[in-house]
Amino acid sequence: MILNLDSLKLAGSIPPSIGNLTYLTRINLVNISFRGKIPQEIGRLVHLQHFDLTYNYIGGKIPTTVTHCKELTTFHVHNNKLIGSVPVQVSSLSKLVIFNIGGNNFSGTIPAWIGNFSSLYDLTLGKNKFQRSIPKELVAMNKLHGNLPPDIGITMPNLEIFAGGVNRFIGHIPKSLSNSSKLEVLDFIENYLNGTLLENVGSLQNLYRLKFDNNILGNGKSYGLYFLSSLANCSVLEVLGLAYDNFGGKLPESIANISSYMSRLTLEGDFLHGSIPNGIGNLVTLTILRLEYNHLGGTIPEVIEKFHELQGLELEGNMFSGSIPFSLGNLTSLSVLFLEENKFEGSIPQSLGN
Repeated sequence: MILNLDSLKLAGSIPPSIGNLTYLTRINLVNISFRGKIPQEIGRLVHLQHFDLTYNYIGGKIPTTVTHCKELTTFHVHNNKLIGSVPVQVSSLSKLVIFNIGGNNFSGTIPAWIGNFSSLYDLTLGKNKFQRSIPKELVAMNKLHGNLPPDIGITMPNLEIFAGGVNRFIGHIPKSLSNSSKLEVLDFIENYLNGTLLENVGSLQNLYRLKFDNNILGNGKSYGLYFLSSLANCSVLEVLGLAYDNFGGKLPESIANISSYMSRLTLEGDFLHGSIPNGIGNLVTLTILRLEYNHLGGTIPEVIEKFHELQGLELEGNMFSGSIPFSLGNLTSLSVLFLEENKFEGSIPQSLGN
């Protein structure tokens, strides 16, 4: 059964008695100038598959009873005056293919559970009052491929989050991103990007997460991490992920100038050699430091004892030598410590009992 009143010159509101039409499969009430609210009785339409209220003046909230409309594949309420947050009951509509709620006054955060709609191919959320960031569940772990748009930093200068991890992107990181001065998150882990990181990445002064683990950004040779010096301008940077990116050379002394808010630094699985610079001791807010499976050598610098918030230290699979520092026992927040496959000598310090 279908109710189609598309573009008829009607007015008024949707009556609660619509819930009596229990065999309805499609409701099309587009561009009718309806006002009022979506009645709670909508939940009685258990066979409903298509619901379209586009271009009306419907206000109020999405009724929680919509959870009973398990057959819904299309939910169009674009360009109305709906308010409030998107109710969690919508998450039970597992057959949704189109979810269009743009052009309303929805507020709160964009629900992460939208990422669980495995059949969804059309999602419209724009022109609302949503706050905070786009959930990672909506942008990552797909089968997106091809090159990143080279002019994205010019066409989208107000971009704040650019995240597309666990996909199949190839080519270079767009240089135009240096124009996106409001960028806070740049995260493309586990793709096939090559070339170099942005030389002037330091122009992104609002950046707090920069992650390109598991790409092909380095050439395995010296000076691969030269761009770290420009990160000194990213004063709020908390997460830096460059693991398994084929970077070579030494850890530059400029690592000492990275943000004082740095929490997580991952450089494992590259081709780094030489010793760890003493300047790394400036990163006193580190909670995770991963340098395993490189070609690093020398002794573990004593300055690591400054990392009182450190929870994970992974240095295995390198060529560190000498004794295991007694000062590691001062890291009382440490819960993960991997030192195997190195060239350490002597005994395990009793201080590790701390």
